[in-house]
Amino acid sequence: MAKEDSIYKSLGLDNTDRRIMYALDVNSRASVSEIAKKLKLDKNLVNYRINRLAEKNVLLGFYTIVDIARLGFEQFRVYFKYQNTDLEKEKEMLDFIVDNPHGWWVGSIDGKWDLGILMWAKGIYEFKDFWDGFMKKYRKFIHRHEVTVYTGLYHFSHAYLNPEKVGEKAMQFIGSKEKTTISRNEEKVLRVLAENARMPTVEIAKKAGLTPIIAKYAIKKLTKKGVIKGFRAFYNYNLLNLVQYKVNFNLVDLNQYDKLLDFAKENPNVIYVDQTIGNGDFEIELLVENHEKFKKIMQEIKSNFSEIIQDYDYFIYSKVHKIRYF
Repeated sequence: MAKEDSIYKSLGLDNTDRRIMYALDVNSRASVSEIAKKLKLDKNLVNYRINRLAEKNVLLGFYTIVDIARLGFEQFRVYFKYQNTDLEKEKEMLDFIVDNPHGWWVGSIDGKWDLGILMWAKGIYEFKDFWDGFMKKYRKFIHRHEVTVYTGLYHFSHAYLNPEKVGEKAMQFIGSKEKTTISRNEEKVLRVLAENARMPTVEIAKKAGLTPIIAKYAIKKLTKKGVIKGFRAFYNYNLLNLVQYKVNFNLVDLNQYDKLLDFAKENPNVIYVDQTIGNGDFEIELLVENHEKFKKIMQEIKSNFSEIIQDYDYFIYSKVHKIRYF
C-alpha cells in the first residue's frame, strides 16, 4: 500500500472520498446531485461523505477564485523573517495580517522566511498605507522582508487527489490585463461568495440583501465577465500529511518559459505557477507526501530542462491560514 493511501485509510477515508474531494476541488458549487451523477454514486452517500470530511476537519471550507486584476486591483507579495519574537508576538502579527481585508492569502513558512502574504490594493499608494501601518507597529520584530509585484497566478486543481483522474487538471488564471466593472449588486454577491463558495444561492441572496433571482443572475454575470474564475475546496494539508513546497527557478533563457509551464500543467503535484516582478523567473508550488517525492520531481525537472535552468531555491509552506480572493 502506498504511503499516501495509508494516510487516507488512517483517517477512515477511501477512494470514494478522494473522488468526491477531487470533484469538489474542480467545482465546489456543484450540487450533491451533480457530483453524484458525475461519479455514479448515490446522492445520499455523497452528501454524507462531504459532511464527514468536514467533521473530520479534512475539509476546511470552500473559496471562490476571483480575478481581482479585472476589477483594477494590483497585487503584492510580501515575505517576512522575524527577529526578537516569541510565539505570542508572532501570533499577534499573524492575526493582524489575517484580519486585514486586503490580505487574501497568508501562509507560514519553514526556511529562509517565516511568513508569506498576498495583498490586493487599488494601486501602490493604497498598499503603502497598509505597509506603513504594519511596519510602524512591528518593524523591530522584522529581521528582513521582501516585496514583489504579483502579476498572475495559474491555479490548478489537485489532480493527485483522485487516482482515476491523475493528469486531468482543471486550470484557472488570474491576472487579466483586461478590465471590467461590476454593479453594486454583483459586488454584494461577490463579497458573500468569496467567503463561502458553496453557500446556497438563497442564503447568498439573504446575506446580500437581494432576491435569489437577482443573486443567481449576478453570479452568472460575474462568471461571464471573467471576474469569477472558479470555485474550489480548501483542504487540511497537514492532516493529509501533505507538504507544500515553493520553488523559485532562475532561467538561462526566458524564451523557454512555456516549456516549463507545460510541464507544470501536466504534473499532478503542481498546484500553482506564480508570475511576479522581482523574484524567480519561474515559480511553482507543489503538494507532495514527503521530501523524497519532492526530490524526485525536482530531479525530473532538472533532467528535462538542464539547458534552461540556471539554479533554484525552495522553502516549505508549513500552514495556510487564509485563502480569500476578494
